[in-house]
Amino acid sequence: MTPLKYLIIVVAIVALAFYVAALCRRSFLRQLTKELESREEPSSNVDFSVLSALPPPVQRYFRFVLTDGQPFITQVSFLQTGKLKTDVRSSGWMPFTARHIATPTGFLWNADISVLPWLSVNVIDSVLHGIGLSRVSVFSLLTVATDKGLPQLNEAALHRYLAEAVWYPTLLLPQNGVSWTAVDESSALATLSESEVTVSLLFHFDNEGAVTKVSTPARYRKVRGGYQPTPWEGHFSQYAWYEGMQVPTYAEVGWYDSKNLVVVWKGDITQIKFRF
Repeated sequence: MTPLKYLIIVVAIVALAFYVAALCRRSFLRQLTKELESREEPSSNVDFSVLSALPPPVQRYFRFVLTDGQPFITQVSFLQTGKLKTDVRSSGWMPFTARHIATPTGFLWNADISVLPWLSVNVIDSVLHGIGLSRVSVFSLLTVATDKGLPQLNEAALHRYLAEAVWYPTLLLPQNGVSWTAVDESSALATLSESEVTVSLLFHFDNEGAVTKVSTPARYRKVRGGYQPTPWEGHFSQYAWYEGMQVPTYAEVGWYDSKNLVVVWKGDITQIKFRF
C-alpha cells in the first residue's frame, strides 16, 4: 500500500469516527430535550391576590417581575455568552456560548467553551426529575467525562435549577412546589424538593423587588476525587422586560475560597423565548 493510500484510509476512518460521534451527540441532546418537554404542566395563571401569605420581600419580587393574570411558563429557552474558569484556583478566563432550556421538569445547559484557539470543549449540564447529569466532550464529539445520578451532583444541579429560576420566574411560585420562609425585609429562604432531593437558597431582594443575589453555605463543587460542599453565591442584574416579565440579563456566580468570593462564571442573556 502506498503512503498516499494509507493516508486516505486514515483520514476516512477519522472522518467516519467524527461523523458517528456527531450523530451520537445529536441523538443524546434530542433525547434529553424530549424528556424535558415530555410533561406539559396544566395551564394556570398568576394571581396576585394569593401572594399575601408569602414573606413581604417575596411578594414584592413577584409584583416586580410578573404581570397579574399572565399564564405560567411551560418552557424557556435562551442563549448565553460569557466567560468562565474551571476552578477557583484558575487564573485564565475561557469564552463560551450556550443554549439553555428549562421547564417545570428540569433544565439543559449546552455550552461550547474555547479552551484554546484550536481546542473547544462541549459541556452539557442538566437535571431532570431530580437526577443530575454533567458531560464533557472535546471538540463536542469525544466524551472525556460523565457524571450522572450521584447524590452530590443531584443536589448541586437542583441548587442551580432553583437559582436560575429568576430566568423563568413563575417556577418560584408556591404552586410549582417552592416554599418560602421569611428571614428579614430584604431576604427569604426558598426551598425546593424533587424526588428525594431537597435544596434551599437564600434569596436577596432590592427595594424594588428584584433578586440581586442568591446564596447557600454548602453547594457541592466538583473537585479532584469527588464533590465538596462549598459556600456558593450568584449575583443577578440588568433586568429587562420580556413578554410581560422582568428577568435579569447578566449574572455572575462563584465559590468562596476561605473568606473571599471567587467568581468563576460571568454571562449575558442575548436571546430569550418563552412558551406558555
